[in-house]
Amino acid sequence: MTFKTIKEISINNKGYYGIGASSCKFDSSFPSYLRITDITDDGCISHPLKTCINTTIYPNWNKYLLKENDIVFARTGSVGRNYFCNRLDRQTVFAGFLIKFSINKDLINPRYVAYYCQSNNYWNQIKSLFTGTTRPNINAEQYNLLKIPLFDQDIQQHIVNTIGTIDDLIECNQKFLLNFQVLLSIKFKEYCSIIKDKNNLSFFIFRTGKSLKKREWIQSDVIDLSTMPYNSIFIENFSKGVNFATNIKTIGLNDLIYGSIRPYFKKAGFNWKTNYVVGSVFSFNVINENNYLWILATICSEDFHNFTNRNSYGTKMPIINWETFVSYKLPYSKREVKSFVKIMKPLFDLAVTKLKQNHQLKIIKNNLLKKYF
Repeated sequence: MTFKTIKEISINNKGYYGIGASSCKFDSSFPSYLRITDITDDGCISHPLKTCINTTIYPNWNKYLLKENDIVFARTGSVGRNYFCNRLDRQTVFAGFLIKFSINKDLINPRYVAYYCQSNNYWNQIKSLFTGTTRPNINAEQYNLLKIPLFDQDIQQHIVNTIGTIDDLIECNQKFLLNFQVLLSIKFKEYCSIIKDKNNLSFFIFRTGKSLKKREWIQSDVIDLSTMPYNSIFIENFSKGVNFATNIKTIGLNDLIYGSIRPYFKKAGFNWKTNYVVGSVFSFNVINENNYLWILATICSEDFHNFTNRNSYGTKMPIINWETFVSYKLPYSKREVKSFVKIMKPLFDLAVTKLKQNHQLKIIKNNLLKKYF
């Protein structure tokens, strides 16, 4: 087995730091802004990205545009996280705590490199390159030393085709999940416009979960704010219980959840998998199961997010308390909610099936990564 460093297989034989710029709220007239926090450990990003960069403030933004076959790495904090640009929906600028390498497709299959950078061998290399103890970091010169194993082109293509097939299935399911949430929002607004009566949220839900003292969650997955996606009800990633010493509570399957800290991140959804959640995430369920989808649509609606944002307190880490949370007045009509559920329930059930399929597909993908790398 021979190896090449990522520097040797990159255009211009070097990595590039991102732009040192502040983000702004999403604006279709500005490029998207990719930050470390937008990238998951398995190399995915949310679509669309939640922030942009204001081109009127940063006129040299176009020097930091991502292109096809670029791969970016986190250089501090979540060191090693990376994202490969197979294709981008819109112009995207990468932030200063990321380092970009443009893979030379004449020397190696770029997507093969991307898959290697999701493997255990990659992560072992990253750990060996760490500097710093309390806050690990890797600079561009250190990333230059990252070794990529070189198979011949036919084997590289075989690996890309095999794992790529899994990725294509995952992407197809994710598109359905995204489209479902868009439809959920559209139909919810449509029904809200014809409902006259409003009632407090507290009339429809009850709080769930109990605090735990023994660390029984150590071997389990945990829902926490860092793995709850921005503005998506579908949780696809979980934290490891071993990372938490305290502040964990139980959660039931199908419980609804809402991030109480910094509600402007719009973290709302439902639990389909685990038994544990961090204390900073509200968990609750509906008194009448017929209202489940209506309440889910409510807590992920723009109006509800605006309500929690307006009524949170604190400056650095604003928080919404439970009493205020349940004081939200939501439109409700038994007849209209029944009609809404009749339309959306079959699609929701299909969405949950696809969510679970993606979980299994990612397990298969991880097994293939172990096999090849």
